[in-house]
Parts: sequence; C-alpha cells; structure tokens
Amino acid sequence: MILITADKAYQLVQNLAYDNKDNFNKFEPFFDHSHMTAGIARDVAEKLGLNPEEAHIAGMLHDVGKCFTADKKTRTFHEIVGARYIAERGLSWGISDSQEQCYKLAQIARSHFIVYEQFQLAKEGEPSHQPWLPGLEDTNTELLLPNTWNEFILIYADMMRNMGLKEVSLEYRLADIEERDRKTCNPRLLAIEKAKPRLLQIKEDIESAIQESLNKKVDLSKHPLL
Repeated sequence: MILITADKAYQLVQNLAYDNKDNFNKFEPFFDHSHMTAGIARDVAEKLGLNPEEAHIAGMLHDVGKCFTADKKTRTFHEIVGARYIAERGLSWGISDSQEQCYKLAQIARSHFIVYEQFQLAKEGEPSHQPWLPGLEDTNTELLLPNTWNEFILIYADMMRNMGLKEVSLEYRLADIEERDRKTCNPRLLAIEKAKPRLLQIKEDIESAIQESLNKKVDLSKHPLL
C-alpha cells in the first residue's frame, strides 16, 4: 500500500483550493491550519504508537471539503462533503493506491469537529442548518461520531489548531469560537454548545493516554475512548 507523501498532500490541498477559489476569501489560513493540524496529529500518533504518516496525511486532508461545500460562508457539513470526495476520488488524486486506505482517510475526515451535532440539528429541522442538507440526507449518522483512535486524534489536533500560527488549548479554542459565533449570531453556536462536553472528554482522554505513554507503553485497547 502506497500513501501520498506529506509534500504531495500539501500540494494537493493547495491545488484543490486554487481550483475552487470562490470558496475562499483567503487561502493562507486554510493552508496554515491544514499544515498545523497535520503536524499535531503526527506528533500525537507517534506518542501513542500509531502510524504517524497516516495521521499526518489525515490532518492535511481533513478540511478538503471546504473546497466543495454549497455553504461558502460557514462551510456547514464540509466534513461529510470532504469524506465523499476522498472516498470517491482518492485513487485518482493519488492519495493512495488502496481504496481501503482512501475509505479510512475519508472516515477520519467525516467525523471531525461538530458535524454530528450539526447534522442532528438539520435532521430535526433547525432552519439555519437544514438548507445545506439536500444531497447529504443518506449520510449514516453513526459514521459522524468518531470510533477509532485515528479519528480521536484528528479531532484533538483540529481543535488545538493555530491562532496566529500558535498552538492553543482546546478550551481556549472553543471559547474563541463561542465568542465569535455570539458576536456574529452564527447558528453554529447551537452545535458547539451541544458538542462541547464530547470534545472536552476527547481532549481529556487523549492527554491522559499521552501521559500514560510517557511512563510506559500505552495499551489503547484498554483506554476509555474505545
């Protein structure tokens, strides 16, 4: 099985963004966030004895759905859209020569951030999320919740994202999102409030596993996340 290199993955992300420039006001924040998320994911995976290259590529590709979402402002459901593109076009994009690997990377992208809560709100008829549901109604809701260490690591890395190219705590990042969403009346705030306990639990468990790995070889099969 061949996996795309980090440099080629970064170039792929750039090309997809440039080809869909109408979805972006600025390219640099998108590129910087993808790059930093990939680096954090790689570091965490290495500490936990998982595949750092795979984690890095997953981090680099996790937001490619923002290039294709119908919602060009807040990119609602970019996780689902990105997963579909990775699954369907991963081979032709050169992400891997294995369809199974493309499916795996697609799932890692599918379940990150607050997509589960946003999708639930849309299915319940919440007016600010429902307009972006057409074409995605057949999404398996169970796949929107993370169920593997690769998915948990991506969520953690994504939420420890750069702010001014600095790594920040998940708590700080959530507080920043909440503050900005309140000021702009962004309906995403509803999903953030629902997802917050889940995200904080992931952060706590990831950092507990990292700490355990510093003392001995961590047994992820016995960790509470699974």
